[in-house]
Amino acid sequence: MPNAVRSRSALLVLACLLIAAVPLFYQLTDPAIFIWDEAIYANNALEMALDGDPIVLKNNGAPSLYNTKPPLVIWLQALSIQLLGPGELAIRLPSALAALLTVLLLLLFAHRTLGDLRVGIVATLVLVTTAGYVRNHVARSGDLDAVLIFWIVAYSLLAFHYLLKDPPRYRTYFNWMGLGLVAAFLSKSVAGWMPLLGLAGAALVAGRLGSILKKSHFYSVAFGVLGLAVGYYLWRESLGAGYWDKVFFSEFQRLTENIMPWHERPFGFYATNMWERQFFTPHVYLLLPALLLAAWRPGEWRTLSGMLLVFCLAYFLLISYPPVKLEWYAAPLYPFLALLIGMGWCRALDLGRQRLPGARAWRQVLFYLSLIGFFSLPYYQTLQRIRTTGAVDPLEREGQAIRHWRAVMPELKSYRVLMSTPHPEHLDQLNFYRKAVNHWEGGNLRHVGQHAELVLGDTVLCCQRKNLDSLRLRFRVEEWRELGDCKLWKLR
Repeated sequence: MPNAVRSRSALLVLACLLIAAVPLFYQLTDPAIFIWDEAIYANNALEMALDGDPIVLKNNGAPSLYNTKPPLVIWLQALSIQLLGPGELAIRLPSALAALLTVLLLLLFAHRTLGDLRVGIVATLVLVTTAGYVRNHVARSGDLDAVLIFWIVAYSLLAFHYLLKDPPRYRTYFNWMGLGLVAAFLSKSVAGWMPLLGLAGAALVAGRLGSILKKSHFYSVAFGVLGLAVGYYLWRESLGAGYWDKVFFSEFQRLTENIMPWHERPFGFYATNMWERQFFTPHVYLLLPALLLAAWRPGEWRTLSGMLLVFCLAYFLLISYPPVKLEWYAAPLYPFLALLIGMGWCRALDLGRQRLPGARAWRQVLFYLSLIGFFSLPYYQTLQRIRTTGAVDPLEREGQAIRHWRAVMPELKSYRVLMSTPHPEHLDQLNFYRKAVNHWEGGNLRHVGQHAELVLGDTVLCCQRKNLDSLRLRFRVEEWRELGDCKLWKLR
């Protein structure tokens, strides 16, 4: 490849990464840590950074069995906390970086496997304007899914390259795919292996399944990956009895039983999300034309389009079968759907410009004008969604208030937080911010569940009306600071 072409390709890749970085990193510290999963993982990471235990995840000093996943993402978050301090950026940075690296993988695959960087450019724009991907619980959150998706995309694209090119050094490809499978498992347990059914179907489409099954090294890698996973489960169980029972309940039993009735959804839930709830609009309208256009081009493009179709359908059916369904379970599909749309987009332009005489420069202009015309509005809407944080959950008000006063009044490090709830998990967001102030800034923030634990002279953060009424029956309260429904009171 000439140096000029190589330099131009490198500049295009860099430009795509910069374009992708804006919706991934813009206002990444807002809003505050979300209650439920993100808050739980944030506490796991914070306590790992404090006690240095890399295996047994903890919450309030005790082993936590809510999160039964292996700790790769928590390792990354704990390292980020050590470097940046405890906050939203440290918790979400691994996910945002993983999402950016996923974009890079799409670009490299398009360039090196398909020989057409334009496919990666279109796929990039599709992915970073997909609402179901650039949202909480995936690319812009401290949850596990963005890192999981990176490893799924990594080993799946390696598999597609191998199936298309049939390189002679197949052992190297198998080894790298095995490492990707191990990393995906360490990110989110067996969820990292769910695309394997689709990859088997892709190998069948490519006519390579039989030859793969005849290679002894394939079985060596497969048993090695499985052995490492089993070894991890046995090791973790030895560090605390009951872990395996919880893993089986939360990760395997849900495949056939409705263990979370509040998350029961119909079979077509994910299709509805992509279409009606706009998790993949307007791109969902491009899928069928893109598939037909990509399949119209003979050779590797036709083969890859068939592989992607089978891969995505297998994964879609696999996540649609269990009764428990959550929106982000479909997120691993989006990079592959984006790649398919990129192939169809470029095929359509190639067919069109064959009828248009003119210099190659004008054809390039046509390509970029089509991107600007179509993606400007979705890109703008993505940024608008980021700017609009939405309503704060009532259970997040106390944590929001601690975060606020930590920023505007860093000298305020000693007060009581009055919050009553029958469910300990409702305190996870509050506890993250409380422990951040106490352990990193030398503060003395203490949670109290009822007013009887308070004494005269205390400064109290109170957001719940019922608790404020109880305070007024026992003390003369003086309002000191206000943030919406949350107020700091001095007890007299």
